[in-house]
Amino acid sequence: MKLAVLVQLIFASLFGGLLLPAPIHAQTIDEDKLGAWYMYAFNYDRSDSPWGAQGDIQYRNWDTLGDLEQLLIRGGLTYRPASLMGKYTLGYANITSGAFGSSSRTLREDRVYQEALFPHRLGGRVYVRHRLRYEQRWVDYQDFRTRFRYGLFVDIPVNKTTLDKGDVVFIPIQRNFPQRGARYWAG
Repeated sequence: MKLAVLVQLIFASLFGGLLLPAPIHAQTIDEDKLGAWYMYAFNYDRSDSPWGAQGDIQYRNWDTLGDLEQLLIRGGLTYRPASLMGKYTLGYANITSGAFGSSSRTLREDRVYQEALFPHRLGGRVYVRHRLRYEQRWVDYQDFRTRFRYGLFVDIPVNKTTLDKGDVVFIPIQRNFPQRGARYWAG
């Protein structure tokens, strides 16, 4: 069996059973609070190999600096098979979350995740990516849990027909969007 087919079967088996209907609980965002979200992301793809790496560091504060909301450090090994359109990732994340105010109490979470990213183009200027992510989560003082996430990313070049590295425009979609981090489009 070819490796590409094996990778497809693994992701299909992981995600297939997760597409059943389930209740959705949205996160509420308090728009009156001033906070900050600092983020660094990297993606390393080699031209001579299907293997690569990706990750990000996110530091979120309840105020502009110092009152920790969340520190997320995530990285993964990527595989881009020549016979398939897409990128597959196996990764790990460490998350430390803090409480609002003067409390120094934190909560630690460890995640192992599998991700599939499928890009395609609509017309000559619109780039669309579908991200499927399955996470296994170990959170302090809680039972083991899993989570399935779907991300839809739309990239539209504004003043040209292609996107270059560093071309980013953030556009709020709506005021009370339920998922933190899903309130922008980026290229």
